[in-house]
Amino acid sequence: LVMSLEAAEEILGEFLLKHRKFFRRRVLQRLYRHSLTHAKILYTLGLRQIFKKNYAAAEMYLKAALGFHPDSEIYNNLGHVLIQVSRFAEADLAFIEAAKDPRMAATANANRGYTLDVLNRVDEAVAACRKAIEQDPSNASAYNNLGMSLERLGRLEEAADAFRLSLNVNKYRDSTYSKAFGNRMRVLMTLNRPMDVIKLMYGAG
Repeated sequence: LVMSLEAAEEILGEFLLKHRKFFRRRVLQRLYRHSLTHAKILYTLGLRQIFKKNYAAAEMYLKAALGFHPDSEIYNNLGHVLIQVSRFAEADLAFIEAAKDPRMAATANANRGYTLDVLNRVDEAVAACRKAIEQDPSNASAYNNLGMSLERLGRLEEAADAFRLSLNVNKYRDSTYSKAFGNRMRVLMTLNRPMDVIKLMYGAG
């Protein structure tokens, strides 16, 4: 009987989940390398569930992985999972944990900008985005989320500029680029700036 690596990992993941209290005992936790291995397996399974949009299973695997090894990347992905199921306050807590790691701080704070905005804590959302930009001036999501919050506050000129900066720093023209493009277009039209709309359409604005 030949078993695929993915199937073997799923079986091992289920075993780790079932017996995670045993594996977390102090004696075994001293085997730090093994804890990292367990966390990596569970994290990989969590990512696969995210890809399948099975968010309940993804949350279970990611939280189990954190039990073996608290890691900023896992916390950040857990935050995204919780956003998908509209648990924004819990997502914000996950991003707070992720932001404690300097390597993940800008990304996590940009994500906080989004969750805080959804939670109607708009001034805090602006502060989180500005912090993310301070930590990484090339973070396109931070500028886009900042623009969204500034628009909600009625600060349209500032919002338009934030969306412009998001477009300028985005080298990959990914989904964030598309969002920032649409957002800047909307705000420029609201501000009745037709020439800037035309410049944007031709890649000059």
